[in-house]
Parts: sequence; structure tokens; C-alpha cells
Amino acid sequence: MFKKFTIVFVLITLFSFAERAFAYSPDTTHAALTDEIVDFYNSLNPENKITSEEKEWIIKGSILEDREVRPINHFYDPIRHIGWNGENLGNLSAEVVKSLTSSLVNPAPPADAVRWVNDRILQSRYNSYGGDRTWKQALEYFANGNKKEAYITLGHSLHLLEDMSVPDHTRNDPHPPAGGEFDSPYENYTDKWNRGNIQNMDIPGRLQKDGNAPPRLNSIEDYLDGVARYSNKYFFSRDTIYDTHYSFPKILSEDSNFGYGIDESGDTFPLVVVDFKHEEDGDFNKVYSIKDLKEYYPIFDAYFSRLAPKAVLYGAGVIELFNKQA
Repeated sequence: MFKKFTIVFVLITLFSFAERAFAYSPDTTHAALTDEIVDFYNSLNPENKITSEEKEWIIKGSILEDREVRPINHFYDPIRHIGWNGENLGNLSAEVVKSLTSSLVNPAPPADAVRWVNDRILQSRYNSYGGDRTWKQALEYFANGNKKEAYITLGHSLHLLEDMSVPDHTRNDPHPPAGGEFDSPYENYTDKWNRGNIQNMDIPGRLQKDGNAPPRLNSIEDYLDGVARYSNKYFFSRDTIYDTHYSFPKILSEDSNFGYGIDESGDTFPLVVVDFKHEEDGDFNKVYSIKDLKEYYPIFDAYFSRLAPKAVLYGAGVIELFNKQA
């Protein structure tokens, strides 16, 4: 009973702390990734650069997308084509969680991120929390000569793209800020990245050195789906290591410390920690896990060093698409 009460309490209060509710921290990690996206775009488009002022507008929008209750719409499972459906929040049933979410903290039933990015009717129902910040609204602002609001609203779309690079978001695994079993170890780790220290990774420089060019896709939805498929296929979230909904990633090898997978380039990297649980009958069972502990940081380093460049690469493509359509 106490556990169920805790879950209900979390649902009622979590959106008061949206920046720690479900995703990268908006003021640190989202701002940092958006900064890198604009820098990479500018390096590829010297004749049509985003100005420093426009860059700050875009970053502002990427931060504001996490306002209050908007993050409930920041999930997209590309395998089942669903947003968050109430699963993976303790022992409370999915139906009860969805009912409580809709009645207590949300102005509308949650939508998946691919729908949310362009559903003007749905976003208008969030009038008290930023209102319509769809891709279509950004284009409309630009057409009407309001470049500031256009670029701020573009930042909202980039935020959604960046969330698709978080395995928790693409594997239906939300983590409200309640601590313990609700935390996302990967997202807690990524809090350390900000606009200052992410430059040490030199993501734009690495992408250019390796000859990477942004994909040219037809819609913002295609960009979200592309990044979501990558993070879903090659990376685990804490609660989906044994989830039968997903065939990938696969643990292909292991040593005494880590289980390893491969990325889309065929490079090996650590996916999980390998441990053994001593059972009451005396046997030892192998356990794979991801936890918010220092010894797990090599895993998170490997994750972020792949997921962040994917977000930057696709993000530059999003800006190119925006300029083309605008």
C-alpha cells in the first residue's frame, strides 16, 4: 500500500520538477546538445549561418520544451509506435497510472513525440504551459517575419529530437524524480554535460573528420523516428534489459566486468555490468544491470559518446530542413 501511495504521489508532483522528470536536464544537457547542433550546422553551411542571437533563441526553445507537463509527450517507441502508456512505474497497473496522469496532472492524454511535434490542436490544449510550439507553428512564425519566435519554436522541435537519443524515451521507460527504483542512471550521468564541457568532446569536429553529413529526410517526424530507432536498437535503459518487447540490443560477449554489444559501425562497447546473484539454494545466477554508480560510468561514457553525435548529426539535418521549408 505504501508503495502504491508513493507512485500516486510521484504522479501528482513530478511535473512540478519537469527538468528532472524524464529526460536530459534542459539547462545543461539539452542546452549543450543544441549548442553543438547549431555549431555543426554552421560548419556545414558557411553561407547561411545561424547568427549568435538566433542560436540563443533556439537554445531557449530547447530548454522551454521541458516546461511543466509537456514532457509526458516526449516518448516514442519506434518498435510499437507508441508514446508512454503507463508502463514501467512500479506495481501500479498501466491503466491506473494513465487514469491518474490524465485526471491529476495532464491537460490531455499523452501522445507520442512523433505526433506531438506537429499536432497543433493537441499542443494548443497546453496553453498554460507554452501552447502551440509545433514544427508547423515555427514555419508560420517565420513566414510572418517573426524570426525570434520561429527559432525559439524550432528549439522545441530540437529538444524532442534530442530526447529520441535517450534509450529511456524510446523504450517506454519513464523515470520521475523520486529516486531509487524510479531513477534513470543514464540521465543522472548526463547531467554533468553543459555548454562548456561538451566542447571538449568536439562533436562537430569529429563528425566532419569522419565525413559524416546530416541525413536529408522529408519531415521532422522522419528525423525523430530515425534517432529513436538508433537509441532503441543499440542501447538499454535500466528497466528494459530483460524486456521481451525488444529484440535488440544483444549482449554478444562479456568478461568479468561488462557485457558487450556492437554499434551500427560494428564497434564493440560495454552495454551492461555482469554480476552474479547468490540464491537461497546456493546457486549463482548471472545478472545484467545498469545502475547509478561510478563503476557503471564506462557504460554511460560509451552510450553518450555515440548517442550525442547522433543527435547532433540529425539535428543539423533538422535545421537544414527548416530553412528549406521556411
